[in-house]
Amino acid sequence: MVRYFYPDGSLIEQGKDEGKTNFINFYSQVYYFMNKNTALEKRIEKILADIKDGVRINQSMMADFLEWKVDKHYFYLNKGDNVDTVGALDKRVIELDELFEVAKNIDINIPEGSVSKYLGELIQFKGIGVVYAIAILYFCTGGTFPIYDRFAHIALMTIKQEKDFNTIVTEKERERQFHFNSSNVEVVAKDYVSYSKMLKEWLGEMTYNRKVDQALWAYGHLFSENKTNMERCGINL
Repeated sequence: MVRYFYPDGSLIEQGKDEGKTNFINFYSQVYYFMNKNTALEKRIEKILADIKDGVRINQSMMADFLEWKVDKHYFYLNKGDNVDTVGALDKRVIELDELFEVAKNIDINIPEGSVSKYLGELIQFKGIGVVYAIAILYFCTGGTFPIYDRFAHIALMTIKQEKDFNTIVTEKERERQFHFNSSNVEVVAKDYVSYSKMLKEWLGEMTYNRKVDQALWAYGHLFSENKTNMERCGINL
């Protein structure tokens, strides 16, 4: 039986879909306690809703999204001839003009079979790896294609495998399901489609939306491989 836990290990009220609904409602609120930039989060929610309603993306919307996903402390945003010093480190320079030329051609109706094509195009840009490429796909489709996050994946694995509260999902376990370090776009695209199907199967008749992302992200932190969780589970460091 699928079980959902509160942070203290007690069970969230169960039922066919009641437990799932209570879980999403609770942990999507926990997310806001863990994520301090509420204003930017609300801005992204609005942008995603607009895209889903048919609004075409522009560079300003994409810049906001990249700041949200990458964290402004870790990248510079290159806008044409001018480098906008959004961040404090120079390890990740994202060419917004060039990236936008590809991103603007991705819409909410792209077929599943096009995933590898677009991921392959996006990862050609400096500063864009597989996970960021998937995030851009998510952004451009207004959430039609789900975002990928390691904590959300850990949460799904915990739920689908009906794990006990005092358990950990190791990085090795996760990496067996999602080869995010692979340079083979076809392999990554296949893993991503499998992850998307796992998410849809869990949701059932429920609608995928931002609250689902938030809940899974927050919940996954309880079962990730870190010192606090390992001590809770009695695992020797």
